[in-house]
Amino acid sequence: MFSPAHCVRILYEILEPAQSSLPYYLHVNVTGLNSGRQLEPDIDRGRAFITIYSTLCGLSFVIIVLRLWSRLIIRAVGWDDILMVVTWIMFACVAILVGLIGSNGGARHIYYLTSENASYVLKINFISQPFGIIAVAIGKISVAALYLRILPTSHGRYGFSYTD
Repeated sequence: MFSPAHCVRILYEILEPAQSSLPYYLHVNVTGLNSGRQLEPDIDRGRAFITIYSTLCGLSFVIIVLRLWSRLIIRAVGWDDILMVVTWIMFACVAILVGLIGSNGGARHIYYLTSENASYVLKINFISQPFGIIAVAIGKISVAALYLRILPTSHGRYGFSYTD
């Protein structure tokens, strides 16, 4: 089984023969991730990633709670609300994984990371991708379910979907 670090090394070996035709700033140093010429400053944007995702996760949680509270008051909880809660759960998983990525150097240039750290960050990034994709897909399904709830007749749906 291939580890992410092994995949990175294979990619570097594939790119090595083509380096002579690349500009100097795109050359890859195959000897190691943290050795060679460093062209960019070592700026860690992990704190910004964590702050943005945490803020959005907290804000969306408040909005979901208010939405469910209002629907419980009028006794009208539907599939669109349940799907939106599932969407938030997936987004919370993404936010947690982005926190792990940001705290382990995932927001820095890869040549500033050790091979083990780069492997770990790539693995967590790979794990977080399905959660993000599922969150977007279920969110769109939830909006479609809300659309069906607001316009229950086919005439209303047809008029709403084709207006300019």
